[in-house]
Amino acid sequence: MAHPLTELPPLAERRKARKRVLLSGLVVHSQGRYSFACTIRDTSIKGARIAFAAGNALPGEIYLIDRRNNTVHRCEIAWMRDNEAGLEFRASDSMAALPDSLAFLRRFGAPH
Repeated sequence: MAHPLTELPPLAERRKARKRVLLSGLVVHSQGRYSFACTIRDTSIKGARIAFAAGNALPGEIYLIDRRNNTVHRCEIAWMRDNEAGLEFRASDSMAALPDSLAFLRRFGAPH
């Protein structure tokens, strides 16, 4: 029997926790060497679903920049299907208050 903390809630509960959105996003990986636009399709407190153009690669860990909220999320890929991916948030920061270790992300923020 699985440990209760590792079990996912039933699908219906997970869907209720998600908020359907249509936001402009940016995926950044490899210390800022690669980036591409995406559409954030839904969000929750724990993650997001994104859509992106064919031909873009997603490594295991990425940064998702939510352009509307000027927020960056360090994410792990939970699932991928065609040109969509489910992301699990590991940490989130305001683009205005990024720690020095994430300074490479500042160039992707909103113009000042």
